[in-house]
Parts: sequence; C-alpha cells; structure tokens
Amino acid sequence: MVASNFLLGSDIMCNLSTVSILRWNLVMLLSTLFWFSCSTSDNNEESNGKEGDETNVSVYLQQNGFQNLNLVPDQNFVSYNVLVCKSTLLNGEISVRLKTWSDSELKAYNSNNGTNFQLLPEDLYQLEEMLTLKANEKQKSIEIQFHSSEIFSRWKREKTNYVLPLRLESASVSAQENKRNLLLTIDVQAAIVKLESISGEILLNQEKVEVDIKSYYDFSGTNQSTFHCTLSVAPEAVQLVNDYNAAHGTSYELLPDDSYTLGGLTYSAGNNQASTKLTIQSTKLHPTYYLLPLCLTNADSETVLIDKSVRILTLVRGYCNPIIAFSAPDPTVIRAQDGYFYLYGTENTRNVPIYRSKDLVNWEYKGTAFTDATRPTWGGDHNIWAPEIRYFNNHYVLYYSWAIWGDEWRSNVGVAVSDSPLGPFIDKGCLIDSKVIGVQNSIDQFFYEDNGKKYMFWGSFRGIYATELTDNGLEIKKKTDGTPVLKKRICGNRFEGTNIYKRGEYYYLFASIGTCCNGATSTYQTVVGRSKNVLGPYLDKTGRDMLYDYCEIIMSGNETWAGPGHNSILIQDDVGTDWIIYHGYKKKEAENGRYVLMDKLIWSNDGWPSVKSNAPSILEVAPYFQK
Repeated sequence: MVASNFLLGSDIMCNLSTVSILRWNLVMLLSTLFWFSCSTSDNNEESNGKEGDETNVSVYLQQNGFQNLNLVPDQNFVSYNVLVCKSTLLNGEISVRLKTWSDSELKAYNSNNGTNFQLLPEDLYQLEEMLTLKANEKQKSIEIQFHSSEIFSRWKREKTNYVLPLRLESASVSAQENKRNLLLTIDVQAAIVKLESISGEILLNQEKVEVDIKSYYDFSGTNQSTFHCTLSVAPEAVQLVNDYNAAHGTSYELLPDDSYTLGGLTYSAGNNQASTKLTIQSTKLHPTYYLLPLCLTNADSETVLIDKSVRILTLVRGYCNPIIAFSAPDPTVIRAQDGYFYLYGTENTRNVPIYRSKDLVNWEYKGTAFTDATRPTWGGDHNIWAPEIRYFNNHYVLYYSWAIWGDEWRSNVGVAVSDSPLGPFIDKGCLIDSKVIGVQNSIDQFFYEDNGKKYMFWGSFRGIYATELTDNGLEIKKKTDGTPVLKKRICGNRFEGTNIYKRGEYYYLFASIGTCCNGATSTYQTVVGRSKNVLGPYLDKTGRDMLYDYCEIIMSGNETWAGPGHNSILIQDDVGTDWIIYHGYKKKEAENGRYVLMDKLIWSNDGWPSVKSNAPSILEVAPYFQK
C-alpha cells in the first residue's frame, strides 16, 4: 500500500512506502510549526472573558496547523468537517468566513519555507465559506467535500503537490492568531502493483525456456476489480546494462529483442497476485551472460498505481553439471552424420548405453549398442568397459574393452561395427589380446588417425602403448612374420584412459591418474602432456617425459565432485571452443555411480589446456552449435 502525499514535491515516486511518506510529513510539520505556533487544545478551552462580554470573545479552528486527509481513489466524494469554535457565548450571532489562501500568499509561503505547494483547484472540492454561529452555539462545523476519484486521476497525470490552505476570518470578532490557519494535506491511499524480485541466474539450457514473472497487489484490502498491467523492457535498458557492467566488472549483453516474448499481467477480482511468462528461444542466442531490465509501465485501472522500479534479470545461455545424471562412466562422444551427438559409456547399463543430444547439454537415452543376443561372447563372459566410437569407411566403429576386474591378462580390446550410431553393432571379435601382444591390462583403447595412418593407443596402469591398424581399422597391422609393425610404449605406469587431440603444431595426450572407482573418495585426476609427434615423446611444461610418469594436472575433485577423469575425445563447437566430457562422482550421491560432466577447455597463450578452477564447474556457458 502506498500513501502518496502531495507535500512531497513534484519528484514524488510511485513506489514510496506509507511509512516514508508519513516521515516526510512529520518533517514538514515540524519545519512550519514555528510559523503557525499552533496548539492542539480541545473544545473545552475557555476564555477569561465572561459570558456575553463581547470585548473578550474570539473564534478559532479546532483543527488547525497541518492536518491530513486520507483519500481512497475508488470513492467519488470524501467529506472533511472543520470545527469553528468561539471562546464564549454571546447574546448575538457571529458571522465567520473560512477563506482559501490566494496564490500570492501560498507563493510567499513557498519562498519562505523552500516548499513547492500548489493550491488544490477549486473544481476538485466544494466549500461553503460562510458560517453563522448563533448566540447559543459555541461551535459549528463547515463541511468540505473532495472529489476523491478526480483528485487521484489528476495527481496520476500531473504529480502536483496540492494543498488546501484555509484561514478563519470574522468582521465582528477577532480570530485567534495561533488557531486561525489550517493547511490540509491529502494522502492518497491507493493500491500499487509491484514486480517481485528475481534472484539468481536464469539458466537457458533448453530450446525454449519459460520464466515466471510475478507481481503483487500491495494494499491493505483485497483487489475488487479486473484490470491489466503492461510489462515492458525498461526504456533505458541499454544504459542500465552498461552501468551494471561498469559496476560489476562484467561484459554481459542485453537480451536481444528477437529472442523472447513477454506477456502481460492480468488481475482478476479477489486476487492480489498475477504472473506472466517470459518465453526465451535459447537457440537464437550465443553462449554468454545476458541482462534483461523489466518494469511495469501502465495499468488500465484509474484506481491503481504501478511501481516503475526496474527488475534486472540475469540469464546465462549455459548448463549445470552433470549433463547426464546417471552412471555412464568412461564416456565417448561422436557427432554423427545426422548432426546429432551420440554418447556411449561403460556398461553400468548393460550392453553399453547410448545417449543422443543436439547441443551436448540435453541428452536423451536411446537404448544400448548391444543386446544380450548380440553382445560379444569371445573369451567367455566379460564386462564391456570404456567404449570408443569412430566413423570411417561409411561405418560406425565401436572399440571396446572386454574386461574382467582383477584378471588383467584376460582383459582385451574388441571391435564392432554398425551402419547407424544407434546400432545394432555387429561384433567383429578381438582386436588386441593382452597375452598375444604382451601388454598386461590391455584396456582403455583410443583410436587416432594421422597422416593417413590409423593408430590405436591403449593401456591401464601397466604402460600406455601404441600400434598401427589396418586401413579398415579392424585389425592390427602386422609384418610378414605376424608381429605388429608398430608396438611402442608412450607413457609409464601412472596412466590410463588415453585421449589424443591435435592443436596447432602439438599433439596433446590426455590421460587419468589415481583411483577411478572408489566413490566419494576417488582420487582420479585428468592430466596432459604434449608432443610434436603423435608417437611422442609427450612432455610436461618443464620437458619431463610422460614415459617416466611426469605430467601436468588440469583437473581434480572439489567439495562437490570426486574423481573427474577418463575424458572423451574433445569436441569443438561452431565458434571454436573446445569441450571436454568426462565422468565423476557427485560426493553426496556417490552411490549412484559416475555421472557425465562437461567443461570448457581453456588454452593459455603458451598452448597449455586447463579448466576453470582446475575442477568440475557448477554453472558454465553452453557450447554453441548452429542449427
């Protein structure tokens, strides 16, 4: 509820509270009391004169000095009674006049007191100025009628500081100087509609995002009518965004006009709240932070005020980790020929889960790569770990680790193919046999093609090795004697989950160290080294070789996440940003397994990758992909 007082000056704001207005009125009252020297004596005040003694009789106003009149805009007329009193009874009648100050008198008062009052126009009130007190009447009232609804309407348009100043006069007796003036101020007790504040950042992680914009009807009573309010972008929106950025050291952008639609607010009788939808088409936005300053600009009710205070919404075209809140460890991602991204993970979901996404943020479970009937069977019953997906020779090729926990010499690499990223994948059998190739724990394979050659990197805490594949990618390329044309140890025993990415003149070998699978206490970390040759040597920043277990750590756990690692091949979006997708345990939900997470890779000036804070993010701007 707002009491909008005409004494507050022409710059009065619609959103002042009743308390603040009354406080100003009190200040104004105290500052002018010295001029009026008004007292608040009651009707029983008596003169020293005797009854019938006309030499000592006087008249005065019971209400004098500053007085307030509360007006409610939905009332047509409001009456105010002024009590005229005489100090003693007389034998005859007394005529008095309640006269409105002249413009020049009020102008002089404003000049002397630093105020800007204006006379309430005569058409907004009715006053019978003349009054006769009969011999036996010691007091009598004069009624003033105010056109309440018209005063409110005019005040809404003009914001004028109206006051009705009155002076008591009589030609036959004296008027008491300290009780002859009345300045009647007018408080408009009107409902005001306000926008609720919206705190926090609005995450734009769907194609269409709807945001509730809520408002409320601030008044002591219940809304009795139906009316509409206009919700708009603040006229000074561009300047507000610039000011915000200057104050906070940010570079946020104004949300583009063509990316959203904004509804109106409708209040129905009996309801003191109303809401509407801000609908945002996220696909029209590039990944960054945005601001949208909103305010109310109009109401189609003559009895309602609107609070024009601006509410600034903060929006981010982004996402929150995890991107898949289901256990799908050791993820691998490919952008398929149909334009979708497909993600495959270790079979915590039996037969290798497949997820699909348009934007790397919103994923839909689509089934499994194998069925119980089509899953591999060679070498007996095993688990399918750490799949790696590629597309070449018009086929989707799925490399997988065919493993038994604790039996490292029976943990091998297999391969399957399909015409579709959704499968069914047809198993082609063993590609790397631990015993045959002589590498214990032959799992965590990674396919990389360079200069027309197809390579397979693999290994887990028993060295990372490389070999060359045949052109179809389904067999190890061998010499005439049946031995591999290439078998080279690349890294020491500290690493697993190899991943290679070429940027500029360097090849970057990402890997994981530590314990992968101990829930909230997992120590897994993501590390990197680089080389100018795909086959190494891969070095850390000081030139030490990963073959001897040196590396640069780029990501570790934090208070929320444990064991971030075993990343997929890096994905570059359409604006050239690289994204790393990996798994990790959410500490408070570790029993649910390893979720899938994603972070933006940041490249330093000297060509080394990192992620923000060297740990999984909570909120990040999203990758950008054109339709």
